[in-house]
Amino acid sequence: MIKGVAGRLLAWMLEQHLANGRSEFTNREIRLDGGLRLPDFKDNLETRLLLLRRRLEEKALPIRLVRLGRGRIAVEVEGRVRLSRDGV
Repeated sequence: MIKGVAGRLLAWMLEQHLANGRSEFTNREIRLDGGLRLPDFKDNLETRLLLLRRRLEEKALPIRLVRLGRGRIAVEVEGRVRLSRDGV
């Protein structure tokens, strides 16, 4: 559904949500996760999260990203989430 860095970010948050029931995340923990293969630019994460939030809104998906405050974001999911290797 959503490819590239934005897709990896979304998949990571949803995997955390499914595995641990978590819905809130910090930018710091996202940056520290080497498996995401994020670009080196530190400030770029905020921009990518904003673009991901807009893409989710444009596609009218039952998944939303909500900014909770400086450096904190939450994923809100309506219904059940099922992840596949081909996408979210």
